[in-house]
Amino acid sequence: MGSLGGHLLPGGFFFVFALWWTWNILVKWHRSRKSPSLPFVSSTHFPLYWRGRRIALEPWLKIILIVIAISAEIITGFDEEWRFAHLGNAQHVTMFSFFLFNAFVELLVEFGQPLPPNLDYATAVLAFIGEGVLFSSHLHGRSPMDVQVHTLLALDIWACALVGLLEMIARRSALAALTRAYFVLIQGTWFCQVGFILYPPVGEKWNLDDHGQMMIVAILYAWHHILVAVGIIILNSFVAYRFRIGAKALRHYDKVRSFSILSKRTDQNGNPGGSEAECMSSLLNTDFSSEELSLEKISHA
Repeated sequence: MGSLGGHLLPGGFFFVFALWWTWNILVKWHRSRKSPSLPFVSSTHFPLYWRGRRIALEPWLKIILIVIAISAEIITGFDEEWRFAHLGNAQHVTMFSFFLFNAFVELLVEFGQPLPPNLDYATAVLAFIGEGVLFSSHLHGRSPMDVQVHTLLALDIWACALVGLLEMIARRSALAALTRAYFVLIQGTWFCQVGFILYPPVGEKWNLDDHGQMMIVAILYAWHHILVAVGIIILNSFVAYRFRIGAKALRHYDKVRSFSILSKRTDQNGNPGGSEAECMSSLLNTDFSSEELSLEKISHA
């Protein structure tokens, strides 16, 4: 990870998956509000529904990306004499291995294997604990600003482990699930920010020993938290809007369906439509259950 790309790749990994979690958590929560028969229950991963099929895309994607990352760390860890000389790479391989183990457990859960309850949560918490321990011991001999940015990153990692544990206990809490996604989003954005601070592609380099610039780093970190929180609120508003549109579409469908049925009815003399009383009686006696749209289908549209 000793490069800009080495920070952007894991940062993008955490950000994309956390954004996927946030979207699904919000959709499940709003659906539970509209349909009490579908209570909110969180998960460490969320399937993709495609043409009526449930696809375990997330665990498979994690496994593929992590295997690629581990392979890259192992290959670049050797020196010119083919000795594994970069212990930093060994730490990164160990960190990735924790998340690889978690992805395998998630895949077993998707396949319906008999596992202890919440094992996917336990392995996810274990992965964040392992990452936190490795990053906390990753700072010896570095410049003050380098230590600062990685210490702030470690704080987010420990927060992910703590919130993941709380979510495992309270899986029906949308707030706990969103908080976990929030801190993983922060971890992703801050990973990228650290890369641009330590390895700026353009412009002047940061003075890694300057106290004033370290204060700027603290301000940037705070703004990451603010902007991610605002982004989640905006995304929640968008999901709520989709459900409102879905409810309106359902009501419109019912009206169109009702008028279509009435237009096909005839009165006792064979005239289309019949009297108002006859039309209403015909409508009330019609069974719509076979063709009713559900909010769940509309939300996936």
